[in-house]
Amino acid sequence: MTRASARRSTRLESAARHALPDAAMAVGAIAAVVIAGVAIADGRATAGASARPSSSSSVRTPSTTTSSAAGGSTTGTTAARPTAVFIGDSYTTGAGGDGTKWTTLLAQREGWREVNLGYRGTGYGMEFHAPDCPAAGCPDYLQVVSRAAAAHPAIVVVSGGRNDMTNQAKAATNIPKIFQQLRRDLPKARILAVSPFWDSGSYPAPLTALGAEVRSAVRQVGGQYVDVGSPLSGKAGLLSSGGVYPNADGYRAIAEAVEGALKAT
Repeated sequence: MTRASARRSTRLESAARHALPDAAMAVGAIAAVVIAGVAIADGRATAGASARPSSSSSVRTPSTTTSSAAGGSTTGTTAARPTAVFIGDSYTTGAGGDGTKWTTLLAQREGWREVNLGYRGTGYGMEFHAPDCPAAGCPDYLQVVSRAAAAHPAIVVVSGGRNDMTNQAKAATNIPKIFQQLRRDLPKARILAVSPFWDSGSYPAPLTALGAEVRSAVRQVGGQYVDVGSPLSGKAGLLSSGGVYPNADGYRAIAEAVEGALKAT
C-alpha cells in the first residue's frame, strides 16, 4: 500500500468512528420520540377508559322474576313484590308434595313474596307437639299472629281447620280473636281466609260449620273469605301414598282453586 492510500484509509476510519456515535444519537432520538408518542397515546386511552363506566360498575336495575314452575309468570320487579304471610297447617307446609306447595305456586302466580308460617298438626285452636316442632310445640294460629305481623306483610292468608275437629270449642273461641288481632296489628293489610281443605273423601259437616265461623270472623274485620269448595274430593290420585296429604298434583289443584276463587270475588 502506498503512503497516499494509507493516509486515505486512516481518514476514512476516523470519519467512520465519528459517524457511529452521531448515528446512535439519531437512533436514540427517534426512539425517544416514538416512546413518547406511545406514552401519550396510552395516556389518552387510559383517560378515555376511566371516563367510561365499565359493565361491572354500571348501575343495575332490579331483575324481573319469572316462574315456570307455577305455570305463570311475574313480570314486576323483585323489589315491587308485596309480602304475603301464610298461616296454616300441614297443607300449608306442603306435606306429601315432594317440595311442591300450593302457597308457593299461588304466590308466584300473584306476584307475591312468600313468608310461610305453617306448622304441621296445628289449627285455629290446635297446638301440636313433635320432635320437629319448636321446644314449646307447634303453635296454634293465635300464637302465630305476632310473628305474622313482624313480617310487615301486605297480605295475610289463613287456611286450615281439619285438625280442629277434635277441639272445636277452643277453635270457636280463637277464630274471632285471630282475625281481630291481625286487623289490629296490620290495619292496612289484605286479610284472606281460605275455606278448610279436606282430602278425597266426603266433606265433614263439622268442617263446614267451622268454615262458617271463619267466614263470619274474617268478614267482620274487613277481610275476604275465599271459598274453594273441596278441590280434592273424589280424586284419590291427587293424594300422596298415605291418603291424607296432597301430592304435587294435588297442591297444584289447590293453588288453581284458590287462584280461581280469588279472581271470582
